Amino acid sequence: MGRRRERRKTVDSVPSRARVALPEFHPSMAARIALKRLTAPSLLAQTTQSLLPRSALQRILPAILSSPLHQQCRHSHNIAYDKYRFRYSTADPSISRPLLNSIRSNNQNATWKAYLALDDADKLKLLPTEYHSLTLHTFRLKHITAYSQHEISIVRNRLFYVLRRMKALSCQLDARDYNHLLDFFGRVGDLSTCDRLWSELRNASVRPTVYTFNFYLYATFKSDRPARAFDIFLEMQSANINPTNFTYDTLIRAYGKMNDPAGAAKLFDTVYGNGVATAPKRHSTTRIPPLLPLTPTVATFTALLDAYGRSGKFSSMRHIYTNLMPLHKVSPNLAIYNCLIRWHCEHRDMDGARVWFFEMQQRGVKPNVVTFNYMVKHEALRHRRVGRAQQLMDLMKERFGINPLIGMLRVLVKEQQQRGRFEEAKKLVEKWWKYTGWGSKRARTGNIEEKSV
Repeated sequence: MGRRRERRKTVDSVPSRARVALPEFHPSMAARIALKRLTAPSLLAQTTQSLLPRSALQRILPAILSSPLHQQCRHSHNIAYDKYRFRYSTADPSISRPLLNSIRSNNQNATWKAYLALDDADKLKLLPTEYHSLTLHTFRLKHITAYSQHEISIVRNRLFYVLRRMKALSCQLDARDYNHLLDFFGRVGDLSTCDRLWSELRNASVRPTVYTFNFYLYATFKSDRPARAFDIFLEMQSANINPTNFTYDTLIRAYGKMNDPAGAAKLFDTVYGNGVATAPKRHSTTRIPPLLPLTPTVATFTALLDAYGRSGKFSSMRHIYTNLMPLHKVSPNLAIYNCLIRWHCEHRDMDGARVWFFEMQQRGVKPNVVTFNYMVKHEALRHRRVGRAQQLMDLMKERFGINPLIGMLRVLVKEQQQRGRFEEAKKLVEKWWKYTGWGSKRARTGNIEEKSV
């Protein structure tokens, strides 16, 4: 008997997580982390010695991990998704595997086909909410200006379709889902849809994050309703959410769109000149200090330059570039130079645009297709100098290896046709169509296929 007790004591003294007998279930990432912490040797020893016997701990752990708090763990992550954490889901792999594989490969068309196939088979109801949410997040356009209205409408219809199916299946949207929708519809300037989403968010008692407010703010700017941005900003302050650089950048752009560069400058001085702005509060467990002073970034100065550029105040733009940016130790990048070139072109100052074009090359900043797009369209449309526009296209291709946009070629061809120079227009098409893909399927619809919804 003594030997048996001694053997049991020796076994019990070995802290092994394998000895915690849990029922066979598939925990999510949050549950696995909680299980790892709860079954750590030090914590397990303390629990068994001072609080609960080991057998009681074995009975309690499964109940904790399967509690409603665990079921709501998806709402604790505001932005980031782990596309691979759902491999332990209890969903039938034969049903979910095609959809998950297409999501993981970031293939929008394959995801759309897989989702429709499940809907046609009436199997969407078998998927957990996270799968619908991941499908929703798959449909996005990184650079809106690079896509046609036809391509944007395809993504819009897909988002609406998935959103309707989620509501029909009683899948609750969280802050991440609303952030994604507000981001897309805000960037395309659909403020009415953003207003409806905001109302749904409030009625669903979903707490908006700083990103939610920022996306909603940006929607007012893109939809030419800049005055509403300040109402949203007041609501943001009432919710005790600290603004970020993006928040203030959007407000500066709003002032610019209201033709009030003085207001933009005043906001800049208030926020960054006196150092009253602070970074958003972080969780108490982080080692980063909870409040950090905000400093203007290159995006901030781009917004400020944009505000003055709309009013054609080039001397103020030069002052910002020459004095303010070095004062805050911000070096100009491609976005800064594109902003400067754009507004000089918009106000028919091609000489000023050339000055900035040469300045950026001296600084070692390589222009992109957007840089040339401003100058080519300005030469062709404003000054009707098609020859100079063609020289710019030759320069961008031969020196910088940049292919022109379809819109640039269309502008030149249209201008030549209006002048009755049909032979010149034909030569333009023959020379440049292979670089733009004019007439190809990619030129018409990009990599997004259309399917009725």
